[in-house]
Amino acid sequence: MSRKETFQKLTVVFLSLFWVTVPFSVSVSQISAIISMFCFVLVFRFPKPGSIPIFWIGIAFYFWIFGIRFLSGIEGLPEWKKILIHSEFSDFWMFLLLPVLQSQSRKDKTKIRRFVQIGACFLILSGLVSVVFPYRLAGFVMDGFQYLEGKRLPHLIGHLPGLGIPLYLPIGFQNTHLTYGGLLSLFLSFLILKTFRLFKLKKLQRGKFSGKILFLLFLSFSGVLLLFLNQSRSIWIGLSVSLIFYLSIKRKTHWEPVYEVLKKSYIRIIVASFIFLFVFFALYRSNWLFQRSIDQLFTKQTLENQRVWIHKGTRNIIEAHPYFGVGSGNYKKKFEFSYLPLIEKKPYLYYEISITPKSHAHHDFLHFVSLGGFVAGTLFLFLWVQILISFLRNPKHSGQYLGIYSVFIAGFFQCYLLDDEVVLPFLGILSLLPGSNREITFRTKLKQSVLFLLFPLFISLSLIYLGTKAKEDELFFHRTRDIHNFLSPIAQKTINGAAQTIPDSEVFYFKLEGCLSHFANLNGKKRKREKPYSFRIDLPQSKEGTFPEAVKIELRERESFDQDQKFKAHKERILSENKFQLQKGENKFDFSNIPFSNSEEIYFLDFGIEYVWKKEKGKLSEKSIPVLKIEENCGE
Repeated sequence: MSRKETFQKLTVVFLSLFWVTVPFSVSVSQISAIISMFCFVLVFRFPKPGSIPIFWIGIAFYFWIFGIRFLSGIEGLPEWKKILIHSEFSDFWMFLLLPVLQSQSRKDKTKIRRFVQIGACFLILSGLVSVVFPYRLAGFVMDGFQYLEGKRLPHLIGHLPGLGIPLYLPIGFQNTHLTYGGLLSLFLSFLILKTFRLFKLKKLQRGKFSGKILFLLFLSFSGVLLLFLNQSRSIWIGLSVSLIFYLSIKRKTHWEPVYEVLKKSYIRIIVASFIFLFVFFALYRSNWLFQRSIDQLFTKQTLENQRVWIHKGTRNIIEAHPYFGVGSGNYKKKFEFSYLPLIEKKPYLYYEISITPKSHAHHDFLHFVSLGGFVAGTLFLFLWVQILISFLRNPKHSGQYLGIYSVFIAGFFQCYLLDDEVVLPFLGILSLLPGSNREITFRTKLKQSVLFLLFPLFISLSLIYLGTKAKEDELFFHRTRDIHNFLSPIAQKTINGAAQTIPDSEVFYFKLEGCLSHFANLNGKKRKREKPYSFRIDLPQSKEGTFPEAVKIELRERESFDQDQKFKAHKERILSENKFQLQKGENKFDFSNIPFSNSEEIYFLDFGIEYVWKKEKGKLSEKSIPVLKIEENCGE
C-alpha cells in the first residue's frame, strides 16, 4: 500500500470518527476533523475550484466577515492574538472541512454517510437517556460519574402520565437544549430517510432486515418526540419551512411554484391543519413547558426580554457601523458600550442587560452584518443562494439534507452558525450535498431565492423591528415564583395589576423577585443602594372576608450572577421573617439596612410573601389575593 493510499484511508477513518463523536464531545469531534485535514494534506490531492463553488464562496465570506477589520485598519483594530484565538476568526479553520469531504470519492462518501446515520443514532439515544436522567450528562461524566453539589440540574418538563416518572428537557451530552435541537435538525432527516428507503426495498421478510428496520423506526419516532420535548422553537420553525421547501421541489415538474402545490393539495392541507391544531391545543392545555414556550412569543414581560435587549443592542451596532461593521472580536465590547447611557439613566435595567448573552446577535444574518457591514450581509445571502441552487439541481436526494436549510431559517431566531457544536457538522453535511449537472433558468433561481430566502428573512427582520420598538420602561418587571421556584402566574397578575381569586385556602405563598442591592453599569462601576426597599399591598374597602387578614414577609438574599454562564443556580438565604396585620386601604412596607452576606457584592433582595386568611370552620369560599404595588427595583 502506497503512502498516499494509507493517508487516504486514514482521512476516511477520521472523517467517520468525526461523525460518531459529534453527539458526545465537541473537542473529540474537532480533533478528529483536524487529523482528517492533516491526512488529507499529506495525500497531495486537492479539488478543482470549479467543482466546489460553495467552498470558495464560504472562504471569501468568512475571510471578509472575520478579517475585514484586520485588513482595513479602521479604528478599534484588534491585536493578532485576539483575532486568531479569541474571536470569531478562530473558527475559520472549520471551513477547511469542506474541501476534505467534497474531494472524497463517491464510494468513500457513501461510507461516510453511513457514519452520519450512526452519529444520528447516538444523538437520539443520548437524548433519550437525558430525558429521564436527573443530572446533565456532560457534567456528570466529566466530573467522574458523580453529581457535584451546586451544578445546574436539567429543566424538569413534567412527569410521565400514570407512572409519575420525571421527564427532563432533552439535551443529550450538550450544554444547552438549543445546541441539541440544532444537531437534531441536521441529523434526523438522514435517519428518517434511511428508514424510509429500507421500507421501500420491501425486504422485511429477511430476518436480518426486520430487526434493523424496527430499531430504526424506534429511533426515528424517538427523534421526532425528542424534537418536540426539546422545546427549540427556532428549530420547529426551521424544519417546518424546510419541509414545505422540500415538498415544493419534489413535485414531478420540480419547478412548480408553491401556490400550485397548495392549489392541488388543498384537501390534504386542510385535513393536516385540523389534525395539527387539535394536537397543538391538546399539548398546550396539558404541558406547562409547551404552554410557556408559546405564551412567551406573544408577551413582552417574560424571560424572553433578553432577546429584545440582544436585538436592540445589535441594531445600535449596525446603525453606528453600517458599512464595515465592528470587526472580529468586537461585538461584545460595542454591545456593552451602546447600553452604558441607558443603564445610567435607568439603573433598574442593569441586571437584565448584564445577563443578556453578548457574544453574538442570536440572528445569523444580523450577526454577520454587525461584524462586516452591508457587504458581509450580501455575501451571506449569496452563499445561501448557492446552497439553494444545489438543492434545486438535485431534488431527488435533497430530503436527507433538509437540516441545512432548516438551520438557515432557525438562524433568524438563534445564532447556529456561531455555535461550534453545530457549525462543524453543518459544514460537514453541506460538503456531502451531492452535485448535479442539471441546469435551471435564471427566472427559476430568482423565484426560489425570493420565496425561500428573502421572504423568510423579510418576515424575521420585520418582527425584530417591531419588537425593538418596545419602550424600555415596559421591559422590566418583578417576577413571582411559588415555593418550588416555578413561575406563579396568579401572583404575577397582582403585581401593579388586579386582585385575583383562588380556591379556598388558609395561606398563599409566593416569592417576589427583582430588587438589586447596588446601582451598577456594564463598565464595572457600582455603588451601594441607600434608599429603602418598599412596596404596598392594597385592600379594597368592600368585600368582607375574601381578602387576607395578615401577611408574612421574608427578606431573602439571592446571588445575582448569570446562571446560564456559570451553569449553577443562585443560592438563597432567608435574612428575616415578620408577620403584619393588613388593614383596609394602603399597607406600605419599608425595609432598610439589609444585612447582606457581603456588602461589596451585588445581591437580589427578594421577598417571600405569604397571605394568611382568618379561619372559618365549615365555610368554603373563594379567596382573593390583593393588589401589590411596587416600583422598578423595589422603589428607587
